[in-house]
Amino acid sequence: MKKILFATHRFTYLVLVVFLLLFSSFVLNADTGNIKISGNKRISDETVMLVSGLFGHSELSANLLNNALKNLNKSGLFSQVKIKRESDYVSIELLENPLITEVLFEGNKVVSDDDLSLIIESSPQNAFSKGAVLLDVNNLIEFYKTKGRFNVIINPQFINVDDNSLKLIFDINEGDILEVKDVHFVGNKEFSE
Repeated sequence: MKKILFATHRFTYLVLVVFLLLFSSFVLNADTGNIKISGNKRISDETVMLVSGLFGHSELSANLLNNALKNLNKSGLFSQVKIKRESDYVSIELLENPLITEVLFEGNKVVSDDDLSLIIESSPQNAFSKGAVLLDVNNLIEFYKTKGRFNVIINPQFINVDDNSLKLIFDINEGDILEVKDVHFVGNKEFSE
């Protein structure tokens, strides 16, 4: 009798666990239907949900929405992100960064385009990001310093191809090589120059 009672409780417990798992997955996805995404053209709604971190949450707290805003901004896919809580839904308004169609280098004589393209992160078919371009400029300057070009000037520019794509151009003034011509010692009494 104890075995039958134990088996019945175990079966009831198992049914309850299965029911909770199925019900919890329904509840977890319940509020994601109350999110309206606008402004995205190339990037799907599902990708926006995954990048934001909102996918699969039942309650959309202020902290969760704040993290979603940070995640979408850090992704580099969007130049503008607005998240608003309306009366019965959450609105995510996006402005996608344009797509880079081509990366060009102008003014470089010491280093080839191929070598420079290995140093930068920006590349064709990726989204344009001001932060990534500034990092690319910094990486290029550091690379030129290894070549003795400490006064290199790099100006990033872009040409709009159409409403959602552009050509990225790194205008480079390599400057002169800085060399040490003479070394003078001052104050040495024990040792000669």
